[in-house]
Order: sequence, then C-alpha cells, then structure tokens
Amino acid sequence: MSENPLLIDRRERVAILTMNRPERLNALNKGLQDSIIDTCQELRNDDSVWAVVLTGNGRGFSSGADLRGSHPADDEQSSRQERLDVYEWMGKLAIAIYRTLDKPIIAAVNGVAAGAGMSVALACDMRVGTENTRFKVVFAER
Repeated sequence: MSENPLLIDRRERVAILTMNRPERLNALNKGLQDSIIDTCQELRNDDSVWAVVLTGNGRGFSSGADLRGSHPADDEQSSRQERLDVYEWMGKLAIAIYRTLDKPIIAAVNGVAAGAGMSVALACDMRVGTENTRFKVVFAER
C-alpha cells in the first residue's frame, strides 16, 4: 500500500499532483480527498505556482470511489443514507477543486477515469489523454 496518497512535484511554475494509490487504481477515499483539498488550498496561496496538473500513478487516473475501503458506513447497521454519504464527499471534492484553486488545473488522464474519478477530471479546467484514455460513467449502473 502506498504511504502518501498524493505526491507533489514542482517543476518550474507547475505543480504536478499525482494520486498515489495504484494498488486500488487510485480509487478515491477520504484520505486522498483531504490531501487533494488541502494541497489545492496551499497552492492557491503560492504565487510561484501558475498552473497545476492532476494525474494518477500507475495504470489509471482514478477508478472512482473506493467502495471497499474502510468507511464508517460500511457496517451492516448503517442506514441507507449513511451508505450514500460517501457520494456526498466525492461531489465536495470535485467542487473544492473547481472553487478552491484559482489557477488553471489540467487533468492528465492516463487510462481509465470512472465514476467519481471522471467527475474529478471534469472539474478540472482542461483534460488531456492518450489513445488509452477512457471515461466511464458508472453511476447509472448501480
């Protein structure tokens, strides 16, 4: 398991944020969400950074919400609403990226961007990919 859920690399005036959960295809969990939001807030105040690139480590950009990870709503006693709350914070992540960062943010989409991962890519100002890039809407399938 990767130690740091988000890697930060600065190259000249660009900050490259790499989601670092390749063993889970960069599935989004609360820890990764918090890291992205905190980093966006820091970069907003950093005048040496003019643009941000968001990408994923490994085979894909993000497989979406980490539904297998530990979450308080995972236990059988939780209500339907508690189980659905995971999607609320996924939406907050996309909105936080869009509203918090006043610098251009580019999603460098490698491989798949599915579900909430696709939402994060769409929240960015620009998306770039390769012939292997795939966007997948999975909300309607659940």
